[in-house]
Amino acid sequence: MNPYNFDNAPFGFALCELIYYQDVDKFDYTFISINKAFEDLLSLDYNQIINQKASDIFKMVKSNHLDFIKDYVQIAQNGGSKTVENYFGDSKKIFDVYIYSYDKNIFATLFIDITLKKVKISKNIHSYSNLLKIHRNQLSFKNRVFESSRIPIIIMDKKTFKYIDCNQAAVNIYGYTSKSEVLGKTPLDVSAPIQYDNTPSNQKALYYINKALKDGSVVFEWKHMRDDGTIWDAEVHLLKFTCDSKIFLQFSLIDITERKKFQNALIQEKERLSVTLKSIGDAVITTDNNGRIILMNTIAEELTGWKQSEALGAQFDQVVNFIDEKSSTISDNLINKVINTGGGIDFVNNTIICSKGNIKRFVEYSISPIKFENSIIGTIIVIRDITNRRKFLETIQKAQKIESLGVLAGGIAHDFNNLLTGIFGYIGIAILNTKDKKVKDSLQKAYNTIEQAHSLSNQLITFAKGGKPHKNHEPLSPFLEDTINFALSGSNITAKFNVSPDLFLNIDKNQIAQVISNIVINACQAMSNSGEIVVTAKELYISEDRKPLLNKGKYVVISIKDTGIGIRKDLINRVFEPFYTTKPKGHGLGLSMCYSIIKKHNGIIEIESEINSGTTVSIFLPSADKLENSDKKLISPKSKKHLKGGKILVMDDELFMQNILSKILNILGFQVVTASEGNTAVNKFLEAKNNNVPFDGLILDLTIPGGIDGVTTLKKIKEIDDKIIAFVISGYSNHPILSNPQEYGFTDIIKKPFTIEEIEKLFKKYF
Repeated sequence: MNPYNFDNAPFGFALCELIYYQDVDKFDYTFISINKAFEDLLSLDYNQIINQKASDIFKMVKSNHLDFIKDYVQIAQNGGSKTVENYFGDSKKIFDVYIYSYDKNIFATLFIDITLKKVKISKNIHSYSNLLKIHRNQLSFKNRVFESSRIPIIIMDKKTFKYIDCNQAAVNIYGYTSKSEVLGKTPLDVSAPIQYDNTPSNQKALYYINKALKDGSVVFEWKHMRDDGTIWDAEVHLLKFTCDSKIFLQFSLIDITERKKFQNALIQEKERLSVTLKSIGDAVITTDNNGRIILMNTIAEELTGWKQSEALGAQFDQVVNFIDEKSSTISDNLINKVINTGGGIDFVNNTIICSKGNIKRFVEYSISPIKFENSIIGTIIVIRDITNRRKFLETIQKAQKIESLGVLAGGIAHDFNNLLTGIFGYIGIAILNTKDKKVKDSLQKAYNTIEQAHSLSNQLITFAKGGKPHKNHEPLSPFLEDTINFALSGSNITAKFNVSPDLFLNIDKNQIAQVISNIVINACQAMSNSGEIVVTAKELYISEDRKPLLNKGKYVVISIKDTGIGIRKDLINRVFEPFYTTKPKGHGLGLSMCYSIIKKHNGIIEIESEINSGTTVSIFLPSADKLENSDKKLISPKSKKHLKGGKILVMDDELFMQNILSKILNILGFQVVTASEGNTAVNKFLEAKNNNVPFDGLILDLTIPGGIDGVTTLKKIKEIDDKIIAFVISGYSNHPILSNPQEYGFTDIIKKPFTIEEIEKLFKKYF
C-alpha cells in the first residue's frame, strides 16, 4: 500500500473545505475527498457524499458531527489539530475523530472506530496522521488543490532555504522537466544576480524572507532565471505556515514579464513625453477629471513658481489663476466647464497670471479635454508667456508714434527753418543797422524769443528720419562725468559714479550729451534739487531673447538712478510719447527726443520706477572695443585769417534765402552772386573762372525742387575746381550728408536756421 494513500486505510478519511455565509456566525463545509472506509461508516457511496454539504449528510445519518463546527473553523483558519468523539445514529458506534489543518479553510478528519478497541489500528493512527500533517500530499488533496493548480507553488524549508516540494506548474515555469531538478535548490539558484534596485539577490531574498517570518506574508516583484539562463519577472506571494510545530515558507509565483515590459514601455513613453514637454516653449499642465494636477513641464514650473512635486494632486485653481487684464476678475471653474461640456477653450488673450513669487506675467492660454474611449479623463492646459511680446509690441508702438512725428517733422522742418532763417537774418541785420537804443533793445528781445523757437525746432528735427548721428569713438568715463556734472551745476544734488575706465562708445557726443542732460534734469526735478544721483556703467553681452529690439552682442549699459518721487505704473509706458508731459510748462519732447537719439545709435532706453522709491533710467548702447583712427580726408581750410572780401556763389531756390545770405555775407565783406538751381550755378561758376574773377567759396542748398540739387551741382563744379570751399545748407534732409558732409566733397554744413554770428564764425574758420 502506498504509505501516502488513505484509500485502503482501515479508518474513515475525509478532506473538507469551509463554506462561509453572510451571517458571520454561520459556517458549513463540503467534502472534497473521501476514502472507502468513510463511505462504509456512513453507509453512503462516493457520489452521495462528494461535494455535498456536511449539514445535509449528517442529518441523513443522525450524527452530532456539526456540534464541533467551531473546532473545524478554528483549525481550518488557524492551523493545528484536535481529537473529539462522535457517533452515528442507529449504528451505536463511537469514533475518535482526529481533525488536522491542511491549508487555509481546508481541514482533514480521520474517523477511528473505538467501539471494538482495536489496538493495532490505534497504533497505526499516529504514523498516518504525521504523514498527513508533514507532507500534505494525500493524493486526492494534491490532485485537487496543489498539483492541479496553474499557479506555480513551492514549499521551502525555513532553516536551509531549500525547496522541499513544488507542483508541476513550478517545474514548467523554470524550464525544467521534472520535480527532482527543482527540489533541493534555493532561491539564489533560480534568481537573477541583481534585483530591480541593483541590490544583490542574496541580500534582497534574506530581507523578504525575514519580513514574511515576521509579518506572516509579503508580496513583491522578483527577477527569476530559468534553466536556460533567461531572465523573467514574477510577482511573488511569500507565506509563512506551521505544520506539526514546524515553520515552512510557501512561494506562489505569477509571471509578470509582459506586464513589466508594458510598464517599462510606459516609463519610456512617459520619459519621451517629459523630454518633449520640456522642449516645448509653452507651459503645459494636465489635470484629471476632478481638476487635480497630474503633470507640469519645466516652463510651467518657471511660470507659476510651483515645482511639479509641490503641485501634484493640488486643484488647478490653487496653482494657477487667470486674471482678466481689463476687468481684473479671476476666471474660475474653467476646468469644470471644459469637463462638463466636453468643449475646449481656444487661446484667450489679455490675461495675467501671478506666480507663487508674486511675479505678474502676460499670457494667453487654451484648455482642451483629454478623451479616452469617448469619456473625458482630464484636461490639458497650454499657457504661453507673451510678456516679452507685449513689451516688444509696446516698444514698436512707441517707435511708430515717434516715426509719425518724424514724418511730421520731416515735412515741415525745411520750410519752418527757412522761415526762421529769414526772421533771424532780417532781425540780426536790423540790429546791426539801427542806432536807436530802444529799437535795438526791442529787436534783441524779439531775437531772443526766436532763439527759443529755434531750440524747439531742433528738438523736432531730432525725430526726423534724416537725423543720422555724426559718430566718433569716445571714452565713456570722462564724457559721462563732465556731462552730468555740468547738468548738475547750480543744484544741491551730487553724483556718485561707478563707471569702468575701459569702456568706449561710438557716439555723436552732442546728441548723447543731450540725452544724459535731459535725464539728469528730470531727476533733479523729481528730487526737488536735493539728493544724490547714482551713475553706473558696465559692459554686458545681450542675447537675442533677452532684449528683442537689440541685436546680440556687447553693450554698455548706463544707469542713472535718482531717489525722487517716482513714476506711477500706469504712466511709465507713456513717458516716451511725443507731446506727453506731466509738467505744467513742459512740451513733452524731452524723453521722446532721448528715445529717438538712442534708437538712431542702435540702442534702447528703459525706465523702472516705484512711487516714493525713485527712478532708474537705463541706456543700452553698442560697445566699442577700441578707439579707431578715422581715415577720412578732410578739406583743409585756407591759411588766411579773417579774409575780408572774396566772392561767394549762393544757390538756393528761395529768393528770400538768397537775399538774407547776400546781406549777411555783404556785412562780413563778401561779394555774393546768387542762383536758383544747379545748372545756373555751374554756368556762373564757369563764366567767372573764364573771366579770371573766380569764386572763393560756394553755399549750395541741398534740395532744389524741380532742379539740380546741391550734391550734383558740387560734383560738376569740382570738375572745374576741385579745391573750392563748399558749404551745404539745409533746414532738414533725410540725406546722411548732414552728419558727414566731407564724404560728399563739402567742406562743412550750414544748418537752417542760422544767425549772423554763426555764419561769421564758420567763415573765419575757412577764409
